[in-house]
Amino acid sequence: MKNRILAERYINALINSIPEAKVTTDLPIASQVIKDVLENKAEYNKMVSPFIHKHNKKIRMAALVKKNGASQTVESFFYLIITKNRIGLLSDFGEMILEKIKEMKNEVAVLIETATVLDTSGSTSLIATLETKTNKKLNPTYLVNTDILGGFKATIKNTIYDGSVQHSIEKVRQKFNHR
Repeated sequence: MKNRILAERYINALINSIPEAKVTTDLPIASQVIKDVLENKAEYNKMVSPFIHKHNKKIRMAALVKKNGASQTVESFFYLIITKNRIGLLSDFGEMILEKIKEMKNEVAVLIETATVLDTSGSTSLIATLETKTNKKLNPTYLVNTDILGGFKATIKNTIYDGSVQHSIEKVRQKFNHR
């Protein structure tokens, strides 16, 4: 959780330092640089090694940044995380950049739990209803939860939309108890 908060602060600072017209191009490039480092185990190990001087890490990073055509702002971001010894958080930075890109496209992930596997029309209908309610483009992940008798539970960030049978019964129970 601490790394996620830290990653969000750094990525928000990066976004705020990029000219608005270049954010949609610079963020994917920054994401690609991170992916390149993480996928090359030898390169990653050199970047996180305490035995390699920060100056040498910056030289290595400059080569990756230039290879991907990143802006001076993105290059400065990578220099900053090397200087501040935050290079070990690269995967967190990468995840946060992908989240921010989705937010800019007004897309969010949704976890949909149901008692059984939904057919295509059921999932399409449910997603359309949730997209209308949230005013977001949803990227669903489906999970069969045998604890749900019927209906669904949809989790979007910190919000739960509970359309389960249990929830409906509980609402009816509460109405009768308050009379």
